[in-house]
Amino acid sequence: MNTWTWLDRLRRESDEGITLATIPQEELERLAGYHPDAVWLMGVWERSPHARAIALRDTRVVAECREALPGFVEDDLVGSPYSIRRYVVDAHLGGDHALEVLRGRLQRLGIGLVLDFVPNHLAPDHPWVDSHPERFVQGSEADLARDPAGYIGVRSQRGDVALACGRDGFFPPWQDTVQLDYRRGDTRVAMTEQLEMVSQRCDGLRCDMAMLLTRKDFIRVWGGLFDDSDAEFWPSAIERVRGQNPDFAFIAEAYWIDDDDRGFALQAQGFDFTYDERLYKRLNGDPGLVADHLQAGLHYQRRLVRFIENHDEPRAVERFGRDASFALATLVLTLPGMRLVHDGQAEGYRTRVPVQLGRQPAEPIEVELAAMYRRLLDVLAQPVLRHGSWHLVESASAWGGNSSYRNILASQWGDGADSLLVAVNLSVDRSQCYLRADFSVSDGDTLLLSDRLGSTSFRRSARKLRRSGLFLDLPGFGCQAFSIGPASDSPQTVGLVSPVHASGLAHRHTIDWQPTDSVHGSSWDSTFGMAWSPDNAKLALSDLSFHISIWDGDSAAQVSDVGAQGAPVTCLTWSPDGRSLASGSNDATIAVWDLAAGARRQTISGHEGPVLALDWSPTRGLLASGSMDRTVRIWDTDDGYTCELVASHADSRTPDIAR
Repeated sequence: MNTWTWLDRLRRESDEGITLATIPQEELERLAGYHPDAVWLMGVWERSPHARAIALRDTRVVAECREALPGFVEDDLVGSPYSIRRYVVDAHLGGDHALEVLRGRLQRLGIGLVLDFVPNHLAPDHPWVDSHPERFVQGSEADLARDPAGYIGVRSQRGDVALACGRDGFFPPWQDTVQLDYRRGDTRVAMTEQLEMVSQRCDGLRCDMAMLLTRKDFIRVWGGLFDDSDAEFWPSAIERVRGQNPDFAFIAEAYWIDDDDRGFALQAQGFDFTYDERLYKRLNGDPGLVADHLQAGLHYQRRLVRFIENHDEPRAVERFGRDASFALATLVLTLPGMRLVHDGQAEGYRTRVPVQLGRQPAEPIEVELAAMYRRLLDVLAQPVLRHGSWHLVESASAWGGNSSYRNILASQWGDGADSLLVAVNLSVDRSQCYLRADFSVSDGDTLLLSDRLGSTSFRRSARKLRRSGLFLDLPGFGCQAFSIGPASDSPQTVGLVSPVHASGLAHRHTIDWQPTDSVHGSSWDSTFGMAWSPDNAKLALSDLSFHISIWDGDSAAQVSDVGAQGAPVTCLTWSPDGRSLASGSNDATIAVWDLAAGARRQTISGHEGPVLALDWSPTRGLLASGSMDRTVRIWDTDDGYTCELVASHADSRTPDIAR
């Protein structure tokens, strides 16, 4: 959370001078409702007046602030939280004591406190600039004249000196900072002491641009040699803190992962967690690249910080879109590792607030998205995601020629009898697959799969799930999180309503709907298509295991097995004379069945997407079909050719076809 803008909002809501110590209890309980282990408060340390003055002169910074904040005035620009004047809590936030009070209140709610440590640079008016300018990277008068954006002239106890601005070597220098020189032993000692002091104020530190301090990267940016050729800052500094607090958490902001995995190197130097930049960069691309990344060893993955937005990146809804952002959040936040949720992410905020601002714009809450996040965060609080084991789940083609399974990425958590199966469609296109998950959580014959992100539950044959997998049909950027457990062994049922009493919904019969195991062994046996015969005597049923059967409406007894199509059957319709049945399928084909002969008479092809609706003309041998390819077509069933294209819809929703 951006601490400064958070308190500004609370002050405006209450019209009181709120500090960190006096945050309303209901606000802290609101945060506790997200089930966090800790809250990272960004920007509690004393801001630099010098850095603020530099930012006010920077036309690029001012323009960004004006764009982000309607009605921007200069007082809204409070300076960067990453240009630290001193490691004391800013008086504007209540000072050191206020932070101590807040930490205690958070602890009583079971919430830890994470703060920032900015090791690479300090503010130009930090006391060391005057008393110890040798701790910073020095320049010359020539450097200052040649590169005024990269050096600052300052007056110190040792005379006028030129100090280098902080930088990473790939982007322009941060002109409101001065660069610490880690080639010097006295700098490393002084910053270790700062680290120890700050660690006593919190339960963990997020270390800004941590990779810049490694000997390799420091020399890459600044050249020269370390006074000790084997010196590294992080291993010894982290060890000093761990000697006082073994449970202290170190979190490294780390970039340039695709060039050379700095995250892995920083883990080796003692960090508990490092940013997963590689995953973030791959979220907008090929699902296969995401899957490849998640093949890494679990020891490494458990120490990655997973996120889809942070204060340096665009808002997730703005970058990915609303539906895609929630799907990606479901994927990323259910992976092993540390899960980072940015303030405003769950509410669907769209404006990235520059860190120099002390006020953020008022934005409407995406109510539906916020409710979806609430369910997701409740899922993340389940013990199985904290204590269970995790693995990727293989996704297989739903039927021949259907490659959309590659869009679905699934993983599973397990801890004894507890299991959670998460599946996310990373494509805008509707996609189908079979998931080869672990369905051995129960010895029973039937499993109950309950979607924790929605309200649906399914009973499935455990034996068939283990043999063939779970069939899923997900819309674009659809996602599900199934808890899996034993269920009572009861059959799938379809309640029949008498056509005569349909207006009163008088229940008449129940059909025990248990499709045969002989056809492909699908695990998704739900009734998906139904059609009454023209004389209202028989009911045809289809399911997503490709199977079609006919039942007697009076006795509720099965009359016959029609057969099976080559893919899940989605819809049915009888011919007006009752002698034929047409079925539509996910493989974009239509089958016409001769009921007397008990055989398929014809296969009609031409649609480019799953067939979702069918109806026969009551007076002619014509068949209408609606498909996900956004078309409705009319077929001559004598020869199987399209005789008319009725409509091409603007979107993928095809209405039911009715006489």
